[in-house]
Amino acid sequence: MPNFIVCFSEIMLRLCPLTQFDRIKKMHVLKMDFAGAESNVTVSLAKLGYTVRFVTCLPGNVIVSAAINNLRQSDRMASSVL
Repeated sequence: MPNFIVCFSEIMLRLCPLTQFDRIKKMHVLKMDFAGAESNVTVSLAKLGYTVRFVTCLPGNVIVSAAINNLRQSDRMASSVL
């Protein structure tokens, strides 16, 4: 059985303007970024070669699907979001 690191966390959604000089209240389109300290550490560990598992509780919707796909961009996390 392979060894792996289990990370328990939440994923944060950051909405921001497309450029740094735009004001959010005047925007009709916002960029979505997914982050959070623990999820950043999880992805970093995967990029360093560790096999990791990310444990969290999420609802089922398209925004969550985008967040999971963002986490899975690291090859070592391809099937590890529980």
